[in-house]
Amino acid sequence: MAGLGIPEGSLRRPGVQRGDAGYIAASAVTPWLLAIIAVALAQVLRFGPVENALAFQAYIVYAFALSALASGPVALVAVRTTNELVFLGQLEKVPTLIVASVVTGAGLCWLLTACIGLIAGFSASQLFWTSLGTAALATIWPISAFAGSIREYSWIVWSFVLGFTLAVILSVIVSTFEADPAVEFAAFAAGLAACGALLIARILSVFHAPARAPQAALHALWNAILDRKVLLAGSALAIAVLWADKWVMWFGPLSIQLRNGLVSAPMYDSTMFLAALAMVPALAMLAVAVEGPIRQSLKGFIAAMRTQGTLSTLQGEAKTLRQQVYATLIRLLVVQACASLLLAFSSPAMADALGFRWQQVGILRLGALGSFFQFIFVSVGVLLLFLQRTQEFFWIAAFTLIAVIACTVATIVLGPQYYGYGYLAAMAIAAAVAVMTLDHTLTNLERLVFQDAVREARR
Repeated sequence: MAGLGIPEGSLRRPGVQRGDAGYIAASAVTPWLLAIIAVALAQVLRFGPVENALAFQAYIVYAFALSALASGPVALVAVRTTNELVFLGQLEKVPTLIVASVVTGAGLCWLLTACIGLIAGFSASQLFWTSLGTAALATIWPISAFAGSIREYSWIVWSFVLGFTLAVILSVIVSTFEADPAVEFAAFAAGLAACGALLIARILSVFHAPARAPQAALHALWNAILDRKVLLAGSALAIAVLWADKWVMWFGPLSIQLRNGLVSAPMYDSTMFLAALAMVPALAMLAVAVEGPIRQSLKGFIAAMRTQGTLSTLQGEAKTLRQQVYATLIRLLVVQACASLLLAFSSPAMADALGFRWQQVGILRLGALGSFFQFIFVSVGVLLLFLQRTQEFFWIAAFTLIAVIACTVATIVLGPQYYGYGYLAAMAIAAAVAVMTLDHTLTNLERLVFQDAVREARR
C-alpha cells in the first residue's frame, strides 16, 4: 500500500510456520549477542601482556560500532528497495543491488576506520589490518539483513555460529605467534566475514536472474538512498544511540589511552555490554511477534484498504492492529522487566564471578534497569519502521541520541558515583517519548495513511 509504504510482496509471505519461530528469534539476536560475547571474550583470547589484550578489545569494540554505523543504514535502505523490486518482478536488479550495498557499506566502513586510525596515529601495518578487518566485519550486517528478508533464518543462525567459532580459533592461533593485536583482530574479523560469504552465496542462489552492470546497481542504490534519506538518517541515529553513552565515557575520567592510540573505557564498556544481554530474550520474542501476529493484523488492515472498505471497517481493522501491538508489547515488557530485575539483583554475584571492581557493580545494576527502557525504545522503533513511519522514527532517534549524550555528560560532571545514571535517565525519558509517539501513530493510523497516500499522489 502506498500509504503505509510496505511492499505488499513482503506481506504475502506466509506467517510463522512450525519450526520457524525458534530460528526467527535466534536470528534476530545472534549478531548482537555475538558482538557482546566477542567483547567479553576479548580479554581471554589473548595470550600476552595486558596492554595487548586491551588493544585487541578496543579494536573489536571500535569495529562493531563503526561497521554497524557505516553499513547498517545502507543495508536497511537496500532491503526496502529489494522488497519492492521483488514485488514488481524486477528480479534482474536484485543480485547486483545486494552486492552494491555490501560493497558500499564495507567501503564506507573502511574509510571511516582509516580516518580514525590516522587520527589515533596508527602505524602503516596497524592501519592496513584494522581497516581491512573492520571493512570485512561490515559485510555481515547487510548480508544478514538480506537473509532475513527472504526468511533464511536457519542460515543466519548457523552461519554466525560457524563464523564466530572460526573467528575465535583464528584469533587464538594468531595470538600464539605473539603478533600485533591488529593482526589478531584481522584474523578474528576474517572468521566472522566467512559467515557473510556463506550467507551471500545462499542469498544470490535464490535469485535466478542475470546480474546487471555494477554501474547500474550503484546508481540504483544511490537513487534509493536519496528517496529514503530520512530512513537512512534515522537508522544511523538509532545505531548511534546504542553507542553514545560509551563514546562519551571514552573521554571521561574512566578513559584510558591505549598503546595503539585509541581511547577507551574498558571498565564502563564491559559492564554496559553485559547489561545489554538482559534484552536478548525480549528481542527474540519481538522478532517472532512482528513476523507472526502483528504482520497478520497489518495484512487485515491493508486488505480492508485494498477492497475499499467502509470507514467503520477500516477503523475496526486498525483497532485490531492496535490491540495486537499493545498486547504484544505488554507481554514483552513483562519478560524484559523480569530479565532486567534478575540481572540487577544478581549483579554483585556476577561482579564477583567476573572479577569486576566495586564501582562496576553499581554501573551494572543501573545498566540492567536501563536495558528495560532501552528495549522499549528499540521495540517502538521496530514497530514504527514496520508501519513505515520514518519521520516519527527519525525524530525519536534524534531526541534519544541528544538525551543520552546530555545525560551522560551530566554524570561525568557530577562525579563517579553517578556513572550509569545518565544512561538510565536518558533511556527512561526516551521510552516515554517513544511510547507516546507509537500511541499517536496507532490511534490515528487511518488518517495518517490517507494523508501519506494523498501526498504521494501529488508528487
